[in-house]
Amino acid sequence: MSSHSSTLRKKDAAAPAAFPADPESLLRFAETLKLRSLAASTQAEYLRYLRKLATRVGRDPATLDEAQLLHLKDGKRPERGSRPEREP
Repeated sequence: MSSHSSTLRKKDAAAPAAFPADPESLLRFAETLKLRSLAASTQAEYLRYLRKLATRVGRDPATLDEAQLLHLKDGKRPERGSRPEREP
């Protein structure tokens, strides 16, 4: 595990739970990471990031489309129930 201060976490600090359990897509993603033989710490960080994203948007990250991800990339939260405009 990295000893860099930006990756250290307090052992007793509990992360806020967005879901009672991980969405099915995160479970499948975790299995994919195992098949790729990535380091355990890398797998944990990928999953931590996706859980953080799920908490931020309030739903399964797999349900986000490209427009919503680009909106998040710009530092904005997606609007609930919004759909991206379609090109004619």
